[in-house]
Amino acid sequence: MGAAVSEITKAEDLVPPGFRRIEEGNAVLVVREVWAEAAHRVLAPLYQAWARMAQRRFTAQGRAGIVSFPLGKNLPTMMVRRYVHGGVFARVGRDLYWGMDRALAELIVAESAKRGGVRTPDPIGVLGQRMHGPLWRLAFLSAEVTESEDLIHYGCRLSEYPPETAALEKRGVIREAALQVRKMHDLGIDHADLHLKNLLLRRRADATPEVYLLDFDRALSGPPLDSERRLNNLKRLARSVRKVRIADTVLTAWDRLRFVRDYVQGHPDAHALMRRWAKRLASSGRAHEAWWTATGAKRNLRGDGLGTLAGPRSMGTRR
Repeated sequence: MGAAVSEITKAEDLVPPGFRRIEEGNAVLVVREVWAEAAHRVLAPLYQAWARMAQRRFTAQGRAGIVSFPLGKNLPTMMVRRYVHGGVFARVGRDLYWGMDRALAELIVAESAKRGGVRTPDPIGVLGQRMHGPLWRLAFLSAEVTESEDLIHYGCRLSEYPPETAALEKRGVIREAALQVRKMHDLGIDHADLHLKNLLLRRRADATPEVYLLDFDRALSGPPLDSERRLNNLKRLARSVRKVRIADTVLTAWDRLRFVRDYVQGHPDAHALMRRWAKRLASSGRAHEAWWTATGAKRNLRGDGLGTLAGPRSMGTRR
């Protein structure tokens, strides 16, 4: 490959099994062994990778946008999501981070979720470039999920289908989403940003659509989550439903009850949890909703506004 494999360093202790660490000058690529040759080929020389990312058209929009690189025949397309600060840090150092630990931590959690049976895009690796002293630019690499769209777009397009078809499919999607989130929590993964845009849907011709969980940036991994931490994740998801104005219309109160019912299925206190959680989730986001309405921050993705958005997309990750 024409690249030197580094000796073990402090940062490399975070590299999960099955991945390789490659260093070229001020750039580091931690990549899955099976795709290492192909990923390095499309990114090399690594110190110029950011310049080539800037020249590519966004595949999916987020805070920084996502670009894609085909790895070759019979290989997946690699999706590249750059890490970018939001809030006050965006003004100070928009894409600069202290070391590579944040990206490597996400890689470990994503790989743990994948190995634990959570449906998530295959993690390919992370890319880092040292900029100034301990400050780095970072990017997360994952495999594309073809013919997919996030649940915001899915919910906004349900009105395009016959009512019976839409209702039947929606119940399947809700159940699949609930089961994937429950599996993640049972594995001990506390998702830091669980919302509709981080749930990706891929339809299948003769089966229930598949739901993928995205973006494990800042996620925590440990023992199975207790009920309060589970509920906090679900409240964040409920707020995102209200923020895009599909609460009570596309995703009805009954739909939200179905989600909770499917999530708690098999739990010894399922009925008690469902009653308690359904009540708290029903009110979740109402204070935020008032703020979004007052400030104009609430997004309307239905009707005429939908025409400004891309159609169904293929995504591997989101930011």
